[in-house]
This record gives sequence, C-alpha cells and structure tokens, in this order.
Amino acid sequence: MYQDLPGCALPPILLPVDFSATGDDSLRVSVCAVAVEMGQTSLRFFSGAGADAGPVIDLGSSLVRSAPVLAGEFLLTALADTAAGDHRLVIVDLTPSLIPEDPLRLELPLAVEPGSFPVFWGQVPGSAATDPVFYAIVTDRFGHGETVYFDNSLRQVRENVVWDQGVQMESPLAVGGSFVGDGIFGRSGHSGAWYDGWPRRPRASVAAVTGNGAGSPLVVELADSGLRLDQYIFPTQDGRLFGFGTQGESVSGWPLGGPARSAGSPAVGRLTGEVLLDLVAIGSFPRITGVGTDGTELDTEYVSSVSVWRDVALTDPVWPMAGGSPWRNGSYDAEEWVTLPIASQGSGLVEGSHHCYPSPLLSGPLKVRGLVRAPARARAFIYNLEGEEILATSWQDVAAAEPFAIEVALDGTVTGLYLCRLVVETPGGGTDHSVVQFAVVR
Repeated sequence: MYQDLPGCALPPILLPVDFSATGDDSLRVSVCAVAVEMGQTSLRFFSGAGADAGPVIDLGSSLVRSAPVLAGEFLLTALADTAAGDHRLVIVDLTPSLIPEDPLRLELPLAVEPGSFPVFWGQVPGSAATDPVFYAIVTDRFGHGETVYFDNSLRQVRENVVWDQGVQMESPLAVGGSFVGDGIFGRSGHSGAWYDGWPRRPRASVAAVTGNGAGSPLVVELADSGLRLDQYIFPTQDGRLFGFGTQGESVSGWPLGGPARSAGSPAVGRLTGEVLLDLVAIGSFPRITGVGTDGTELDTEYVSSVSVWRDVALTDPVWPMAGGSPWRNGSYDAEEWVTLPIASQGSGLVEGSHHCYPSPLLSGPLKVRGLVRAPARARAFIYNLEGEEILATSWQDVAAAEPFAIEVALDGTVTGLYLCRLVVETPGGGTDHSVVQFAVVR
C-alpha cells in the first residue's frame, strides 16, 4: 500500500514533481488525493517511494464530488456546499514549487451545484499569448454547465456564464467541448453554444456510459478519415463507438461494435508496437448459465471482454483516454489546441454564422448565434417588419473561433415575423452588421 488514507473516495491524480523538468525527470510524479476527516475536506500530497506527506490544503466542510484537475500549473477543485449553497471553484497555483507552503489560491462562486464530472478547462481562443485567459467549465448534478474565467495572475476576468439548459451533458466533457447527451453526441464552445454541425442524433438510440466509469469521448486523428483537424470517438452504454469529424461529419466505417455493455471510456495507445495507435475498449455482458430454481428466471454470470482495433489513429492524440493521459489529471496542451477551421484570416463576423433559434419561437428566450475571427464584443437588436426597434441587448464580450449565443428575452411579443440585427465591434477592425429573419408563434 502506498498510503493508508481513510475518507478517500475519489481516485487520486498524478502531478509532475517539477513543472520545468525535461527528459526522464519530467516523468517523476507526486500524488494528489481528496481526503475527508471529521467532516473536513482537504487536498493531500504525497511523493517519493515512501509516500512522504506534503502540505495539506484545507477545503472546509464542503463536498468534493470529482477529482481535482490540473490546468497548466493550476489545480482546479469544485466544491459543493449542500447546506448553505455556497458552491465554489477553488484554483490553487502550484508554482514556483509543486506544493508551496502557502499557495496562492482563488475562490470563484458558482451558481450551480457541482456534480461528479471533472472540471474541464481550456484557453480562451484569441486571448493574448503573453497574458492568456483561461476558462473552467463546471458541470452540475443534472448535466448543466457553468463557465468561469481567470488569468495567469489568478484574477477573475469575466463574469460567469451559466449554460443554456437545453445543453445537457450525460458524460464528462473532453477536449473540443465534446460529450454524450440524452440520445445525442454534442460539441459546444466554452460558453455553451453549439458548434456548427452539432449536436448529432444517430438513427438508433444511444445512451451515455453511466456510473463510476462514465465514458468520456476521445479526441484523435483517425488514420483513414480524410478529414481536417481532429476527430471524436464517442462511447455509448451498449458498447458501440461512434466517430465524427470536427463539424459533425460522418466517418466511414463507424460506428464500431464494442464489447457489449461498456465499462467506461475507451483508450488509444501503442499496444502492438506499430507506428499507428490502437483503440481498446472493455465491457461485460450477462452469459446464461442455466434456469433458475423456480423455473421462471435465468441464471447468469457476467463475462468481461476487451476489444482491440489495430492502427486506428495517428500518434500524439490530444485526448487519448479519460482524464487526458495515464496521469488522469485532465491536463493537455491547451495553447496548441485548434478547435475549428476559420473561414479566412482577419477579424470580424464570419459570414453565414449569424442565425436565430429556435424559429419559430414558441416560448422562452431567443438565442442569437454568431462566430467571430478575433476577440470582439457583440450586441443584438430586434425589429418588427415596419422597422420599429423592439429591444436591444447590452454589449457582450465574445471570444474568437468559438460560437457565441446572446440570449434575448422576448416576453410580450406577438405572433409574427421579426428581424434581428447583430452588431460586432472588433478593436482595430471596424464594425460588422448582419440581419436575419425569425418568427414568433404565440
């Protein structure tokens, strides 16, 4: 036993001993675990062959339902306060040493109660390389998301964004905002707006892998897809594995038939020693062993099996397994990650990206969607067909390369056709205008 740690119900994660190390030294790790003792939660660190104990980071009496996540050199832990509702995301700076005696930390309030899926993080597209802005997405107990924003100095730089309730995750998030939902496969930007081509709903019904082994999508370059950028492998409860391109394109030869009921996330790695990477999945099924004593039921026993597909993906996948790597800490190269092909270089609104949904609008708010090439700010104006302005939203900061959606409350509007004008201002790049039509039915 490496360490006897009572009250540790979540899987530990591995962290680099030295973030600046190279070569073999970069493989030296320490262990971070969530521990609960006498109603108090803490992060505990151990290192070396003898499990030498490091400092303890106190998290109070809050509940931690998912393992911490390593975002660059920051450690993210979501806290649920089931008594007072004081839910928070705690961000701890692990530099300059792995576990400083008095680490710098930032606590950001959350509107949602964190669930069991790990926090997902990334770098906001278009933010300055010298002063990047990061986002962290917390999934609540019902699969809805909330995004917080912070910078390298551990400062909150934008207001939290609570996702549209129509986007519901039933699996952990993976790179590219990919997840399995209720009968769908989805990809959404960091603010919860759908990417072009998503969600995808297969003809045959699908369900997410649930329980402790909830299945995370994989993000790889499939060897024979012929598609640009990365592709996405989605595991389902019945063992099938579905493959799609960045914009929801179908991939020839998919889905694959996996090993009966899936036991969790598949993984990609070099299993056979060849250049290309192999895909492996594990699952189980109840095998009939006889008839029960009452003659009405069948006796069964579960049989587990492993399926391997050779030469599936190219080397250096961005997200080859749940948790991103064998260290399972959720870390990946966010700076180099490319999420979408942009129509052309420059700034401003991407042509054809502006549309309004749902249309017709029956109830609830209207969503005004767009996509910009560079960081900008946007607002929406609503008019009737006589050109009379019905309302205008306030300015909203929007990131580059990922879709955004401005929510517009249209309570009191009557049945009819309306016009939406989207205005985008790019610093140093001028102003773009786009007008589309939508319908309201009451």
